[in-house]
Amino acid sequence: MSEAKLNSNVLFCLDRQFTGSQLREARERNHWAQSDLAKRTGFPAAAISHWECGRRMPSLENLWTLLFVLQVPADTILGIKQNVKAHSQEGRERGPANTNK
Repeated sequence: MSEAKLNSNVLFCLDRQFTGSQLREARERNHWAQSDLAKRTGFPAAAISHWECGRRMPSLENLWTLLFVLQVPADTILGIKQNVKAHSQEGRERGPANTNK
């Protein structure tokens, strides 16, 4: 998993497995085989397979191409809303941060 900061307050992890499954679902909603997506993007079908299986993450440039071709928002593919929601819930369960120093 890779870590990234969102709004400098929320830390979330990019999950290769989740992202891969979302890429696969978006491709299948278009009724495309991996080879169809490969032709539309110019990426090797093997790379698409690696991304969908969660073995690798696409580069940022490749991700933008996939999002454009598949016509899906980044937060859906990356699971940002789910991760932010989980992080927020976790914070509520711990209670307010101690601000006394």
